[in-house]
Amino acid sequence: GDVSFHFCRGMSERMPLRNTDVVPYRPRSTPSNSPSRQISYNTDVITVSLLPGTGFAIHPLTTLQMIVVTLPLFGVALIRQCLFLLATPYLEELGLGDMYARGIWIALPISGLITIPFVGYFSDRCLAEYGRRRPFILFGLVIGCLNILVFAFGRFLREYNNSFGQIVCAVTYVFGVLGFQIIQTPLRALILDVAISRQQINTQAMGTVMMGLGRCAANVITFWTVHLTSHSVYKIFSIAVGLAVFSFLPMLLTTKEVSLNGITQHESITQVTENIIRGLKSTSMVMRKLWLVQFLAWAAWFCFFPVAGEYFARELFDKDVDEGVQLVALGMIFASVVEILIAAITPQLLEFFSFSFLYCSGFAILASVLAAITFVDKEPVILFFLALTGLSYSFTNTFPFVLVASQFGETTESFGLFVSALDLFTYLAMFVDSLFAPFIKNATVFQIGAAWAALAAIAGLFIRSMNEVDRRREILV
Repeated sequence: GDVSFHFCRGMSERMPLRNTDVVPYRPRSTPSNSPSRQISYNTDVITVSLLPGTGFAIHPLTTLQMIVVTLPLFGVALIRQCLFLLATPYLEELGLGDMYARGIWIALPISGLITIPFVGYFSDRCLAEYGRRRPFILFGLVIGCLNILVFAFGRFLREYNNSFGQIVCAVTYVFGVLGFQIIQTPLRALILDVAISRQQINTQAMGTVMMGLGRCAANVITFWTVHLTSHSVYKIFSIAVGLAVFSFLPMLLTTKEVSLNGITQHESITQVTENIIRGLKSTSMVMRKLWLVQFLAWAAWFCFFPVAGEYFARELFDKDVDEGVQLVALGMIFASVVEILIAAITPQLLEFFSFSFLYCSGFAILASVLAAITFVDKEPVILFFLALTGLSYSFTNTFPFVLVASQFGETTESFGLFVSALDLFTYLAMFVDSLFAPFIKNATVFQIGAAWAALAAIAGLFIRSMNEVDRRREILV
């Protein structure tokens, strides 16, 4: 009845239990010599039985296992970056420019705000034989990929019936993004589940490396698309979806979970909502401050990603949208390389710099870039500024999850809920930006993004637990 994973043979390590404010799945009175706390060996693999009442691994990951469990982030980042770069001009080409700005921009965060808390909650309590997290990951992958493929082939539907094609493209775009929104929460929770305490920084950094590789692949594919037409868009997304599915297969096929027992299966929607609210209220003040930083950080990013291509094309160089998208894609290639390099050396950076210094300095750099880039008209300088964003993006995608791991340590039965809280404030930031970003000049949007990033740098200084992470560096790294 305990959560289990099949891993290659290696050394085992037992982590102590901690009390938690959320309702445990089973009493924690199991004696230390109970069979449920033992590790069972086979010839080629080890089935790791996790401690009762938790989903926290007691067996360290090998490098190969770390790559397998974080590889799906490559696919998530690949699809997301393709959408950031291509969705706006593609929808405008299909005649959906105004609808995208006014309707779809608002529909995306609203769908995330409604669904993500429930995905996190149920992924903590799922009783499926396939595991707690993987059913949601598989469901989101199928929904996301199918809808994005239909969205990408919208040109053919438009040729058949213009209005019908436009509606199908708008709807499938929303559901395609929603599918990959569903993936992220259980996937991040699964990564937190399987990494032991001293591997959390390394594992999260590996995840950021995978995201950087995915973003780099999307940017390279887009950059080499000379003419951004609906014909090339369906080719790009077909390749992107194929690579995304391939990145998920090793994890879906090799990571073996067994659901926890003792969880109530039948709960009304009211009970579920109350449990979600109660679980979030039980979190520490440190986590609530992290939610604020998460909101401010992603409010800054959403003032940059969706509008960058259009800004550089129309307001800076008087070029068409294709050339603006290509300029941003080239800059994002450099940014992805910086993101990968910074993520790869993050454990080493933490040996010389404090957690809080790195986290807050990343936002300060982002604020400086967004504030200065609108005053620059030289392409090499713009590319340099775009490359700098990779440093900030690396810390944005690594440190929040490291801080969650340091806060909850070995009590991981609600990682899905707490990760969904981070995603919740991400979509809340997107919703706030969607209320004004489509209706004002892009240069002004950049300046607002700079203000958001500056506030994130200031707010990060008040997360006192960052000092605790620094003190535990020898454990976490």
